[in-house]
Amino acid sequence: MKDLRGFIELLQGAGRLSVVDTPVDPVLEISEIADRVVKAGGPALLFTHPKGSSFPVLINQFGSDQQMCLALRAGSYDELAARVQSLVSLEVPTGAWGKVKTLGKLKDLAGVAPRTVKTECSRSTSTSSRFNASDRRMPVTLSRPISP
Repeated sequence: MKDLRGFIELLQGAGRLSVVDTPVDPVLEISEIADRVVKAGGPALLFTHPKGSSFPVLINQFGSDQQMCLALRAGSYDELAARVQSLVSLEVPTGAWGKVKTLGKLKDLAGVAPRTVKTECSRSTSTSSRFNASDRRMPVTLSRPISP
């Protein structure tokens, strides 16, 4: 999993994503649906046609322990804690075999370091038939009415 698309595929593969193709209003409606689904222990929701926007809305992606563990690439919080503990408590290896075992842990630790990017951010263009270039408004979900 490298990006949001990868996480969406992971959720879908684990049966923790429901795709809603029906047009839904981001003002109050999406939040109400998501609230009911999360209270029932339901999956993440991907609204593909929010009214007034050509951008889909992913909501409740971290709404359960199972979904959080998927995001953190762990089977459970205990497994994640054990992984962190093993990385934090590295000891100086003794002998050749100890050094070889430590290399694996160092490789895992190297994967969490920040990376420097030498190129500028690229501008991307969508070639999707659903994308409407004149409608670039991001859907903003509201969970409560705005008072006057």
